[in-house]
Amino acid sequence: MRTERAANAIGVRGTALVGLLWLMPLPLASNRIWLVDLWLVGVLALALAEIWSDKAALRRGWWRGVPRGLRAHMALMLAWVLLVALQLVPLPLALRNALAGTAGPALPVVHDGFAPLSIDPYATSGYLAKAVLLLLVQWLLLRRFDNRPRLAKLVWSWLAIGAAEALAAVVLYATASTYMLFFVTVYQGLHGTGTFVYHNQFAGYMELMLALGIGWMIALLGRDAVADRRGGAVGALFAVLRLLNSSKAPLRVLLVLFVVGLIISRSRMGNAAFFVALWLVGSALLFALHRRGAAAARVAKAVAVLMISIFVIDVAIVGDVVGIDKVMQRIERTHLSNRPAAPGAARPVHREQSVDQRIAPGMSALGMLRDHPLFGTGGGTFFLGFMPYRPSNVTGYYQHAHDDYVEFLVENGIIGVIPLVALLLWSQRRGWSLLLARDASGFERGLAFASVMGVTELLLHATVDFNLQNPTNAMLFLWLLALPHWLDARRQRRAARTGEDRKRSFCNNQAQMMCGRDSAGANDHGVVGV
Repeated sequence: MRTERAANAIGVRGTALVGLLWLMPLPLASNRIWLVDLWLVGVLALALAEIWSDKAALRRGWWRGVPRGLRAHMALMLAWVLLVALQLVPLPLALRNALAGTAGPALPVVHDGFAPLSIDPYATSGYLAKAVLLLLVQWLLLRRFDNRPRLAKLVWSWLAIGAAEALAAVVLYATASTYMLFFVTVYQGLHGTGTFVYHNQFAGYMELMLALGIGWMIALLGRDAVADRRGGAVGALFAVLRLLNSSKAPLRVLLVLFVVGLIISRSRMGNAAFFVALWLVGSALLFALHRRGAAAARVAKAVAVLMISIFVIDVAIVGDVVGIDKVMQRIERTHLSNRPAAPGAARPVHREQSVDQRIAPGMSALGMLRDHPLFGTGGGTFFLGFMPYRPSNVTGYYQHAHDDYVEFLVENGIIGVIPLVALLLWSQRRGWSLLLARDASGFERGLAFASVMGVTELLLHATVDFNLQNPTNAMLFLWLLALPHWLDARRQRRAARTGEDRKRSFCNNQAQMMCGRDSAGANDHGVVGV
């Protein structure tokens, strides 16, 4: 049996896990193989300690008692990790060529007639280490933070990490700092990057933090909106006083800080994805709350006020101070195609990368899938596999495809992405179901909002960038994917407890009725109790 602990205690291993979440963004957002290996050693130690503390669960089967949704989530992640590991297994050359394809350029490492599916086993081994790290951290997070008080601690911890990252970005951007960290020169001043190297990945982190913060705010708003039924000026005054004296006040400040961080990143798609996801998912939530009683109407009003305040205060007022106009200028200067200027026309000082320039590497890389359809070229091998397919009009070195969909597809192949697609669809189905459910609590609806909005943001951003290749962003993204299954399991436990309580109450009522009939029968026969 698992060691019993207080309902709100996360234990030493939970504290160490939160410490890992704090440390991961700091050194270049852990986007280096040696940093991934370092964190993997620590996470393996935590996982072994967790297993040792619950040996009885292994004897009876670790899956017993685990809700079906979470079980499927972890099984799909494990299937993806195993398929990545398969890319490193030496196979007979004939079998390897049959599975990997030989129609196009291939670079198998042949040794004594055997070769792996990956064209670069060293790069794929680093990719596998990152995949195992993500799998183990997801398992530990879902295991250690398994009830509402512990989950609240995890949410506040993650929001605090995001706040520290946003503050660092503001300070470094304002001072236009340039420094070298782990042999990497980082330039601040043109874009806010925080401790990230690439400003679009920093923007992706801020997007996820905004989704988590807004969802958590909705969970708290739902609780207070139901508790307070005052209306008019008196209700507004009490609402303001309650806001200032509650945890929502610092949370609202954090949301402003996250918006500032997103704006100073100067990311075009990052800002666009945030607004599209906010209004898309927010409108769906307001629709779900429409005409569902007075309590739901008060929650809907509070959510609408929050969304409007984010647009008016955070973007229009604060954004004007930190340069939202510069983001708009970048978007306005972005064209579908950067054609050569007409003869005699003045050449612009700086031209933003056009849409076709941004998507050209990804479109060209689809040739890799044609030649390696089933298992891809190997995890982490895009930089090498893309070289024979790069057209003459695409210049420069491309470590990533600037399109997460293409990169996952060409590196993992059709078979390799099946678990990832199933993982995404399974999670989003549960997330939208909880968001629109009639009987969902404010807590469940708020966290479902965080999950759906965060995933939607990064799916939109993934069309032109590679946020999911960064382990720090991928870790939070996967946890948001698992959140609807955690909430669904909580609903199942609550329904089971409600059923038991009703059964117990029915049995007690039946017993009282039987006792009443027995007492009445005894009195009719003249029997007096002693």
